[in-house]
Amino acid sequence: MNNKITISTRETAKDIWKQNEMFDGIEIKLEDDKFIKSHMLDNKNRISSELREYLYNILDVSNVEDLTKILGNGWKLIVEKGISDPVVSIKDKTVTIYYDDFELFYFERKNISKSSKTVKDLFNDNKNPSTAQLTKIIKKISERSKELTFIEKEKESLAESIPDILINNNIRLTKDDIFDINKIEIQEIVEIGRMIIKGDRRAAKKLGVSDIKKEQAWQKYFEKYGTYLLFGSIELDPQVCLDKEKTKELNNKYPDILTRNRYGFIDIIELKRSDVEIFKFDASHNKFIPTSYLNGALSQLNGYLQTIPYAFNVENAKKQSLECASGMLIVGCSEKILKRTSDLDKWITKNNISEDDLKFMVRQELRKLNYSYSHMQVVLYDELIDTLEQFINNIR
Repeated sequence: MNNKITISTRETAKDIWKQNEMFDGIEIKLEDDKFIKSHMLDNKNRISSELREYLYNILDVSNVEDLTKILGNGWKLIVEKGISDPVVSIKDKTVTIYYDDFELFYFERKNISKSSKTVKDLFNDNKNPSTAQLTKIIKKISERSKELTFIEKEKESLAESIPDILINNNIRLTKDDIFDINKIEIQEIVEIGRMIIKGDRRAAKKLGVSDIKKEQAWQKYFEKYGTYLLFGSIELDPQVCLDKEKTKELNNKYPDILTRNRYGFIDIIELKRSDVEIFKFDASHNKFIPTSYLNGALSQLNGYLQTIPYAFNVENAKKQSLECASGMLIVGCSEKILKRTSDLDKWITKNNISEDDLKFMVRQELRKLNYSYSHMQVVLYDELIDTLEQFINNIR
């Protein structure tokens, strides 16, 4: 194939297209069935828009005029097989293109052109965009998602839109996909919980509360993520399922969370602050005892246990197979479990007790306290969050 190869330029003033010579000929060094001429040249030997863009990149130019200044009379185009960078030889006046490399460039440019048209059609309600091309666009977004940084509003919009795509087109995710999505959500839940414990104000914004140090923060946290934190227990509304005649002594005060597990057992859950000490040192007996804050919270929870299990509407209780109740008080955290006093510091120094030993001793007291109650237990916030994290990490 030795015919001259031309490129078109538009003369705006005359409103005509002019053909400019570029190569004196083209030499194809690959099998005929591997070469698709139309990808490079039309039937009049004019170069395609994709080849033009490819040459722009090779010669670092941006318009036809500059391209034809470089590739004038006597130049030859050689097409080799394989994938490699193009070679420009000024001495031999040849441009060697490796066809497989050009084909990759060609299909990328075609995809860009088709994607552009598809996006235009997508925003035109009178057009039907190509679903094949939309699939390629979505796949490309997925491939580059690690490079993309979405702001919070964009994330919220994506979270609303993606489920609609799946539901409206009956697309089912695999179990592994669902697990991975849930794992990401649980990791975020764990992170927010730890932020509350640290008093990190960013958690207040995520939860929509004014003060991260108040019980309201934990109440909002459990309201949003309780299904995960309580391992799927079904939350009950006390105002609906309880007989108000039987809960008069509660003065319309109810526990923070009331749930029923799959076995029909009721859990009465009370949420208290995570930044309070729940044990103190009793110098007269050299032992650790509950603080007044912990005793008050336990007393409140015990009051609920005395009333709520007997206040369910009988018919509803039978339908839901409701059984006896237990109480859970979620309060404090490992780092602030013990109130530090001068008496405690003297006792530590006198008995040469390390911080690790001290923590172990207080945790033993918490364990003993939980053993002493038949239907109540005290759980630390960080323990609950750690359990959730361990569960999701060990599930596979």
